[in-house]
Amino acid sequence: MNSSTGNLLTLLLDPNVIFLLFIVALIGIFVEASHPGSIVPGIVGSIALILFLVGAWFYSPNWAGLVFMALAFVFLILDVKLTAHGILTLGAVVSLIAGSFLFFNSGQPSTGPQLNPILVCAMGGLVGLVGLYIVTLIMRIRRRSVKTGTDSMIGATVIASTPLQPTGRVDYKGENWTAVLDDPSTAVDPGTEVRIVAVEGLLVHVQPVVDRLSESTPRYIEGS
Repeated sequence: MNSSTGNLLTLLLDPNVIFLLFIVALIGIFVEASHPGSIVPGIVGSIALILFLVGAWFYSPNWAGLVFMALAFVFLILDVKLTAHGILTLGAVVSLIAGSFLFFNSGQPSTGPQLNPILVCAMGGLVGLVGLYIVTLIMRIRRRSVKTGTDSMIGATVIASTPLQPTGRVDYKGENWTAVLDDPSTAVDPGTEVRIVAVEGLLVHVQPVVDRLSESTPRYIEGS
């Protein structure tokens, strides 16, 4: 085993590092799940989750605590979907903090680095702030959608600002929206006109606009 690998394993055996990896994974995957198409948070969160599981496996923690830590993620997602005005986000913070202390309480002799309680509470507060910010943002958009009427968006023609394969971004009246093609076997290039067929929270469902005069058709992904 070379020195770099040994240093990595030593780092992953530190409960504070393992805990921070879980926080990065939690926030990254939560942002991606609540705002599909962001991509980067999902990638970073997935990598952090893998490293967390590797470190946790070597650390031999109390796996029962992971249930409560995972429940925190469930509460965050439910708060976005149900718009519970932040109540479930507060439940997520409590579940995360309690689960973290239980997770790292393996019953083994207290040797080596120990989990810092201040770090746990601080990161729990950070997760709560991120969750409340996203919930507040979504509530504002939904209120604005009620005022303007999301029904008025349906049928509108918009321009793809990124490739839709099938998820990407579109421009609607100067606003950038996350969009997904209803037919996952198709893809469109940036600058292509698509039509909104449904609105779901921050996500718009679109279909390619077919020019009947030129009898053009949507581009299909190779191998589909």
